[in-house]
This record gives sequence, C-alpha cells and structure tokens, in this order.
Amino acid sequence: MCDIASSLNPASAGLYGWDCINSVPLSSVCFWEGVQCDQSSTKVQAIILPIYSLYGTISTSIGSLSDLNYLNLNGNGLTGTLPTQLGFLTKMKYLDIGATVNFEQQIFHLNNIAGTLPSEIAFLSLLRVLDLSGNQLTNTIGTFIGKLLFTFKNKFSSHILF
Repeated sequence: MCDIASSLNPASAGLYGWDCINSVPLSSVCFWEGVQCDQSSTKVQAIILPIYSLYGTISTSIGSLSDLNYLNLNGNGLTGTLPTQLGFLTKMKYLDIGATVNFEQQIFHLNNIAGTLPSEIAFLSLLRVLDLSGNQLTNTIGTFIGKLLFTFKNKFSSHILF
C-alpha cells in the first residue's frame, strides 16, 4: 500500500493517515482513510477516495491487492495510464476511475487517464460497474466490456462493440 500511496498526492504526504516510512506503513492500512479491509484479516477489499483532490498515477502495485473488489478514485486529478496489473484484481466488482460532473452547479472533477484500456481488464469476470468517464482512452472497447456500464465521455478512437 505504501507504493500506492507514494504515487498519489497528497496521500504520499501522509494526509488521510496514509503514512509510510521506507515503504512501511506506520499504522495498519485498514485504518487509513478510504481503505476498507475484511473483518478477519488485514486484506484490503476496498479503496474509496472519490473527489479527494488526489493527483499522480495509479501504481502498478495495485495488482498486489488480491482481495480488492471495490476501487473508487472518481473525480480526482489522476494522470498517466491504467496499469495492466488491474487485470490481476480478479475479485473486482466495482471500478470507478471516472469523472464527477454536476452540470447544474457547474462542478467538474476529472481524472485525465490516457493511453489504452488494458486488455487485461477482460480477466475481471466479476466486474459489474466500470466508469472511465472523462478520461482520454484511445482504443476499442472489446465485447467483454459490453456487460459493463458507463463509459460516457471517453475519447475512444473507434466504435464501442457490444
């Protein structure tokens, strides 16, 4: 988790209780703000940090969280690409790295992930919600994504296949 924290600012500065020294957490990551663990161990099951003014990239270390089933980084200022290691998260049911937009109040919180949607996303057979809205992804979404919801406002360069 310290690798993940170091790639996200201001979490890397220890805000939200995400404190590490030499890649070692100073407290159980289960007590970090926005992190939920299962009750019987310290396995991270959810990271819920929408609109936390985070910026930086999503670390490839995200793939080591084998019990992660819910990831919400919606409406931050994330950049970079989606790591292929997201495909290792075979328990993932909810993946939201999209935008939060309120047209009425003119509030826009956007991530700016670019590049291609990793084909490894196809390994997430339990995935039920995928929100990549507001990003700059450029490849075709394959038929494996057809069952998933809400890819609004991406700038894919080709057609969405269902």
